Amino acid sequence: MAAVEFALIVPFFAFAFLAMVDTGLMISEKIAVDQLLRSGMQIAMTDPGTNQVYDAIVATGTSDYEIVAAPANADERQLSVDVTRFYACKEAPSVAVPAGTTCDDAHPTSAYYRVLATKPYDEIILPDLVLTAVLQVQVR
Repeated sequence: MAAVEFALIVPFFAFAFLAMVDTGLMISEKIAVDQLLRSGMQIAMTDPGTNQVYDAIVATGTSDYEIVAAPANADERQLSVDVTRFYACKEAPSVAVPAGTTCDDAHPTSAYYRVLATKPYDEIILPDLVLTAVLQVQVR
């Protein structure tokens, strides 16, 4: 009787264990992508230009990922990164406006960088997932 119960329960526990491992690996990879973007945003705060921010991200992440400029058809190991520089008002920092626009509070626009990264996750049990990270920083 115990052997039958064991045979019925083991597949459930094996599936649950693999799902936990897969979720942990996915979270670890998402954290690594976020950290990679944060390192690029530290450079972006000095306003060096989009190419230099992209190069800083590539230099930081070359050991972990093959990084390609977005939009690209990334395979399962490629991290697609898109760096944009734009102007916005402080009251609506995600809405791009032309440079020199006077904002509602009579202040000039500020320059921002937005970095978008996408990476397909190579799963074990979980369905196909695309990890996405977006960071935005105001130039000082």
